[in-house]
Amino acid sequence: MKLNYDCVRDIMLTIENQLEFGDEWTINKLHTLLSDYAEDELHYTCLKLYEGGYLNAMLISTLGFASPMIARVQDLTFKGHEFIETIRPKPIYNKAKSKIASTVGSASLEILSSVASSIATKMLGIN
Repeated sequence: MKLNYDCVRDIMLTIENQLEFGDEWTINKLHTLLSDYAEDELHYTCLKLYEGGYLNAMLISTLGFASPMIARVQDLTFKGHEFIETIRPKPIYNKAKSKIASTVGSASLEILSSVASSIATKMLGIN
């Protein structure tokens, strides 16, 4: 499965904006808020965000599945907050995504963040 940058951004912004401190969401709850994405895509993306250190979550092992499953989404990590700050502005995010797509086709979330930071820096006139 391919990691969808739009899904990543939407999940992280939704968690930041709507998940109260101390609360937890199931993937089903997240799906009610982000119904444009399939539950499987939300689950996969949350799992990858957890593995990358961007998301705190409770995982469980389930018979019949090779990977652990997300039982609950708990919060963004500090690294997750730092990442979302670089891609929060939609114009910067869109430029970064477009630049990556036209230049290399795909890139890691760290590269997306770096490209977005570079674009923001240029927009601010900081060298």
